[in-house]
Amino acid sequence: VRAPPRSAFSDAAGKSIALLQAEHSEVQAAQSTLKQALDASRLIKDNSSRASALTFIALAQAKCGDNQEARVTLRDAVRVGRWIHNADGVTSNSRSATLSDIALAQSRVGDVDAARATTQESLQAARSMKDEHQSISAMRQIALVQVKNADFDGSQATLHEALAKARSMSNHYGKVPALGEIAFAQALAGDKKAARLTIDDALREIRANKDALGISYYPCEIVKAQLEVSGVAEALQTAKSMSEKPSQVSALICIADAQVKSGDFIGALNTARAINLLDRDRGVECIAGIAIAQAGVGDSISAQATSRDLLAIADELLKKRSVNDSTTTNGDSVFWASSYIALAQAKSGLGHEALETVRDFMIPHWNEEDGWFLAYAPVVLSFCRDQLKNGYATQVCELAERIPNQIDRIAVLLCLAEAIREEQKHAVPTK
Repeated sequence: VRAPPRSAFSDAAGKSIALLQAEHSEVQAAQSTLKQALDASRLIKDNSSRASALTFIALAQAKCGDNQEARVTLRDAVRVGRWIHNADGVTSNSRSATLSDIALAQSRVGDVDAARATTQESLQAARSMKDEHQSISAMRQIALVQVKNADFDGSQATLHEALAKARSMSNHYGKVPALGEIAFAQALAGDKKAARLTIDDALREIRANKDALGISYYPCEIVKAQLEVSGVAEALQTAKSMSEKPSQVSALICIADAQVKSGDFIGALNTARAINLLDRDRGVECIAGIAIAQAGVGDSISAQATSRDLLAIADELLKKRSVNDSTTTNGDSVFWASSYIALAQAKSGLGHEALETVRDFMIPHWNEEDGWFLAYAPVVLSFCRDQLKNGYATQVCELAERIPNQIDRIAVLLCLAEAIREEQKHAVPTK
């Protein structure tokens, strides 16, 4: 997990601040903030980053009640998005994805005709991609945007085109995951019958080419589709058949996420422990997510137990990488692993333990260039809210003063101030 580039900070921060202002009925202040964010976006040289920034700003404008301005901003974003190219001048693979995001935003602000036109531009960009698998992936994403925009006929046509393209592929290593991606999209679009047929196509492809592919070649895309169509049991069976560790880890993470969403926390923890045996960092992240989910449904006792188990699992990992090892890779690993643990502890009510995790592991490995707030602004605010609820606002403030990244230090203090403001706003006045 890495933070976005610093160049993206000013417009992203402006959007976040404006949304907070809008939520507190400070519409005039929010509009002023968004004007500053728009000015900042003009300084972004990369067309992909600039188009994305304009999209974020437009959604914030809509949140502030200014739909007309949001539509104008999104049309500017489309104009910028058309100029997304690779260094060699060829249409960039990110052009299609960026235009799809803009189309979805246009639909959200009620500009339906513009959304459909932008979707068609995105589809043309996807068709022009040289890499077949990337082209199919882009089409799958476009089809899902069409579903969200209530263009069900368009979505079905896009997936039909992507499926024909996938079936014609001669590269089996690309063909199988492409079929899996399409099946996943078909399921999300509500056509589980078609998704089942596409999954079976992919499985037949594996069996027919097992000598070339390897008998244990089951890409993660198939597991995602199986989760949507037939549930956890079949997906787990496929994941256990995988021989490539990264694919198996990715598949198990998808399964654990599905188990959490269904409320099967025991099953999710068993899956997370299997992940931990394969990849400690991803295992820690997954178990932390389960603790946060448990706290989210009000089961603080289970959340605390999971958080304590998590720290015991991660303790050796964190200490081993912290001692006499200042390499960027391991420093980042300790920082992010401990950040997940601290979030889980705070969310489950273990405020003191969360402070210790931040103090002992996060602050010593805080990257001065790419820190916490730049990557996860809403998460930082959530952490501050939880620690305020736990009664540790003063200690968070003291720890924030020790953060070496100046933007992060200011941002954490601002988030803490916002959390305090929220609490005061919702507090019951005493006589």
